[in-house]
Amino acid sequence: ASSPNPPPLALWRAPTHPPSLPAAPLAAPPPPLAEIDGRSFSHDVGDVTYDLTDLDFGGESVEMSVDLGAGTLVVEVPDEVTVTLDASVGAGQIDAFGEATSGISLTRDETSPGEPDGGSVLRDLEVDLGDLRVVQN
Repeated sequence: ASSPNPPPLALWRAPTHPPSLPAAPLAAPPPPLAEIDGRSFSHDVGDVTYDLTDLDFGGESVEMSVDLGAGTLVVEVPDEVTVTLDASVGAGQIDAFGEATSGISLTRDETSPGEPDGGSVLRDLEVDLGDLRVVQN
């Protein structure tokens, strides 16, 4: 069995510092779209954020998938990008495009339009136990 590739550092952040120390923001340039296009990312447990807001989509389409065993998965996308979401949560909450649903065996297939030349992202997101949030800003 092959081990999943970790996501590029600039794409995700998780609390990894001791509570008594202030967290310093990571300052890394956003990776090229090719580093996430067609990739699958997997995490066992934790609070994980994929921040795509600083990526230059340049009208391009990107496909990515993220699987989280337990915790909170947040995906942030620029407003101008069209987001096609295929999401599922075993038990917890899906909060996407301003609408939240809680329960078990949740699914959400929805598209939030962006600007005509803003690019697009197709996301296959899955959380077994926890919360899934998709934010356009």
